[in-house]
Amino acid sequence: MNKFLLSIICVLCFTWNVYGQTSLTNGDFSSMTIGSELIASPNFDAATGWSPQAGWTIDTGAGTATHDGSVKSNMTHSGFTAYLSLRSEVVTLTNTQTLNSFIRQTFYEENNNFSFVAPVTDIFYDCNTGTAPTVFSIRSNDDSGGVSRVLDSVSVKQVTLDSWAEVGTRTALAHACFNPALGFIELDSSVTPFAIKQAATNGDYIVSVDIESLDIGSLTVSDGGANSFVLNSAGIQSRPLTIATSEIHFSTTSGVTSSFVLDSVSITPEGVANDINGSLLHVY
Repeated sequence: MNKFLLSIICVLCFTWNVYGQTSLTNGDFSSMTIGSELIASPNFDAATGWSPQAGWTIDTGAGTATHDGSVKSNMTHSGFTAYLSLRSEVVTLTNTQTLNSFIRQTFYEENNNFSFVAPVTDIFYDCNTGTAPTVFSIRSNDDSGGVSRVLDSVSVKQVTLDSWAEVGTRTALAHACFNPALGFIELDSSVTPFAIKQAATNGDYIVSVDIESLDIGSLTVSDGGANSFVLNSAGIQSRPLTIATSEIHFSTTSGVTSSFVLDSVSITPEGVANDINGSLLHVY
């Protein structure tokens, strides 16, 4: 076997036994759970839960909801828990409207626009942190007349991040949004921090963080106690961290408005990195 490769394998085998934990579970955020249906009648086989305004009609026989283009109006569904990470799926059968239809920013952080070409399935991942977060609201802005959008189904389900726990109370200004389709998480807060955490073996580590984007503020990485470091720019970055509480936390920074997207996080015991570097130098 190649001497270089054999050296790496031997070092990794040795350091796993000597130093213990060398990874975080679901550190690439690829594992998320989609929960149960939150819409009472997602297939429109009943009108239960829905409140259609003028212009909207639910046909329980056909199992459709139609906006006739006569007036700009909403179709709502109440009873949601506020500030969750959610997956919405809207299936449009036909559409002749040329003005936007969307899930309103009164429910989500921003409008989620539907595609114009149908049939189509539109899927969105967002947090319901709008001005009316307990009321799911679909709106058609087309009032030109003689046009329609026909919906076959509307589904809303909660998304949770596997193997991680949340630290903090979800509010409109402090929350985490999860996107399993793209494998990232977004953390947002204003003054009061919000974090995700995981159990970790005590020791000295090199922590690597891939921040896809950082709109404002900073990320604090800590053991939930006295040991921490702060990152305030996007990109892949590594820093040393001593874990003394059997936990590792990735958090928005206390007292600072923060918003950023994380692609992945990982930990490596400091001894592993030192042994690998030393072995490679010894080989050459």
